[in-house]
Amino acid sequence: MKNLINFLFFVSLGFLILLSFWKNIVPWDVEYDEVCGSEYTVAFTDINCPLGTNEFDQDFALIMSEAITYNVSISIIGCLLFMFFGIIFGLVLGLINDLPGKRINIIKKPKYLLKFIVNVITEISNSLPFLIILIISVIYVNYFIEAQNNSMKMQLIITIIALFNTHKLSMPLSDKIKSLRKQEFILAAKASGLTMPQLIFKHILYYESKSLIIINMINFFLFSVMMEIFLTVYQLGSMPSQISLGNLIFESKSTLPSLVIGGITNTQLIYMTVFPFLLIFLLCLTIRWIGQRVLFVMEN
Repeated sequence: MKNLINFLFFVSLGFLILLSFWKNIVPWDVEYDEVCGSEYTVAFTDINCPLGTNEFDQDFALIMSEAITYNVSISIIGCLLFMFFGIIFGLVLGLINDLPGKRINIIKKPKYLLKFIVNVITEISNSLPFLIILIISVIYVNYFIEAQNNSMKMQLIITIIALFNTHKLSMPLSDKIKSLRKQEFILAAKASGLTMPQLIFKHILYYESKSLIIINMINFFLFSVMMEIFLTVYQLGSMPSQISLGNLIFESKSTLPSLVIGGITNTQLIYMTVFPFLLIFLLCLTIRWIGQRVLFVMEN
């Protein structure tokens, strides 16, 4: 049974990869025949359009490919920023000793000042409700930044959210480091001749914290994908002209009520309404499965 599940996930991963690179396999035709008001063309009739066409006679597979590529790209950038600053802040909070009582020592030793600044940033990001952060980032990006391309605004929102969510990685990481210090692991490692880079990268980040880092990265990646969809559905995220998963869900929103009550009989319209939801569900499951496989390989 386990092998069957792994096989199905391998097939799903292959399908997602093929769909992501579909726009690089076939030519992207920006010209289309507008047939609004006409019946949908029958899907699966052309080998060049394996997922059929939309009401504009555009290849639906190309649209899905562009949407997946866009969402994955902005989520990966946000995920990398979240991981980088989360690890840096966690190491600073965990490895540097607590602040001394005398402020003069803070001025003389920059490491104490660095920990003080990181601690303040972490406390602020941990104290602010996420809804406040989301409102501020959306208002700032949409009303105060002139984005030249459509993808830049959503990327900035994801970046701001990533920076304000670093405490979700830095605080557990610092707690793990402090636990190692209480067990005198760090002192023993230094006494054995390990350099600080070896201690940090090999023992702390790899042996002790790899599962924590990978799980938090996956969680934030999927969170970024869902956030783009949520904001775009309410017309606060990606621009309408940007092909994204959020805009596909927004387009499906108008036909979904009729589909639920059985008011839609066109097979292709039903398929194009449901497919984006199924693709998002499949993407989330596959990313989770990849994370579990990576942890399994690293631990064995």
